[in-house]
Amino acid sequence: MALIGLAELPTTIAAGVRDRCRDLLALKAMGLTPRQIMAGAGFIALAASMEAMAVGVLGLGLA
Repeated sequence: MALIGLAELPTTIAAGVRDRCRDLLALKAMGLTPRQIMAGAGFIALAASMEAMAVGVLGLGLA
């Protein structure tokens, strides 16, 4: 199983990199600068973490 996981890891990373490159090209075509792209990704990560914390707090209160 470990060998399969190690063989699958580079494939997964390569697929993710290809997808990100296409996304970045699309965002650049829309006129966004690299700084705006990074800020958008940071905002999404911050919003997701805040939502996860809220759900976690609510889940702990119900238990």
